[in-house]
Amino acid sequence: MENIKITELSNVSSTASSDLILLSTNTASSATSRSITVNDLQSNIEVPSTATTGDLLQYNGANWIATSASVDRGDPAAQDFTKDDLVIDSDWHNMDLSSIVPAGAVMVIMRLQIRHNTVTNLGVWVRKKGNSNNIAVYGVRNQVVGVTMEVMITAPIDSNRFLEYLVETETYHTINMTVAGWIF
Repeated sequence: MENIKITELSNVSSTASSDLILLSTNTASSATSRSITVNDLQSNIEVPSTATTGDLLQYNGANWIATSASVDRGDPAAQDFTKDDLVIDSDWHNMDLSSIVPAGAVMVIMRLQIRHNTVTNLGVWVRKKGNSNNIAVYGVRNQVVGVTMEVMITAPIDSNRFLEYLVETETYHTINMTVAGWIF
């Protein structure tokens, strides 16, 4: 299924075939940005009357429909990151999501799980790569010994699809991080 995000919706009613409309195209295997002419748009894609800038156009097999710019990843077969994949030292580290999240995404939706069997008040945190303050961070903290804490978060990523993570120093029973989707 092909998705197209409208990044600039201007001159759509124009009859000049040279007017450009910027679109981002995302398929299961790649993502690219391209410009097409109004003539191309009128002959190949019927933009729904409800479409606005920022919408995602999705072809449902018969028509192009305007949908939310958030995308469900589907049904991953395994966790993307576990405690064995992470540096656990109470410092910020890069996390590369480019093999999972397509180009053009600006936010990632993630499931975070942690469990510690002897200590409480420990956490796993994420933030946009390049941020230096610990104010706009997203994460989970264990509040009860031996109980798995789980949250869904939405966090910003940079244009290379990186974020930063921090795992507070301790020996955890469980840490799992899974990308559930993304937002364009």
